[in-house]
Amino acid sequence: MMLLFLLLLLLLLLLLLLLLLLLLFFFFLLL
Repeated sequence: MMLLFLLLLLLLLLLLLLLLLLLLFFFFLLL
């Protein structure tokens, strides 16, 4: 159960990082 929770947390972190990278990319694109 704990492993599943950690995996979910890791997935969420990766998703957040991807979103942040996309935002940065669009930000630099608009400049």
